[in-house]
Amino acid sequence: MLGDAPERQVGVTILVLTVGEGEYPHVAMVSVGELVVIAPARLALSLWPGSTCAANLSREGRATLAMVAGGVAYSLSCRNAGERELRSEPHPPTRAFDLHVADSIEDSAPYADLLAGVTYRLHDPEAALTRWRCTRSALEAAFGSADG
Repeated sequence: MLGDAPERQVGVTILVLTVGEGEYPHVAMVSVGELVVIAPARLALSLWPGSTCAANLSREGRATLAMVAGGVAYSLSCRNAGERELRSEPHPPTRAFDLHVADSIEDSAPYADLLAGVTYRLHDPEAALTRWRCTRSALEAAFGSADG
């Protein structure tokens, strides 16, 4: 699912959980437009440079990505293997993180169906998809791609 083109995944939200300075969990939300599968256990993530999530991930070096897809809850424990500034003109620069998946959990219940996680509707789909394509291309250029 994460490797699909972003226009096929509009509405899918990935939760990014990091540890804040006060030791409390911090939850941020990203779309498939800010995340690219680089290899089977490697992801590239783009975050706003001044965000709490980016600061936490840089400082602590780890995050958990969580989402619901196809009736299953997924949780990926990741470590930050490097970061850099990401430019995807004409959009503002972001911080890009090279995430290596250390562990993954799939969770479902035999007595209930998970229908969806956090979802959204875009206000301006054309503008968002254009930005996502630029961001994903820049992430692939910065960290490689699953296809290359």
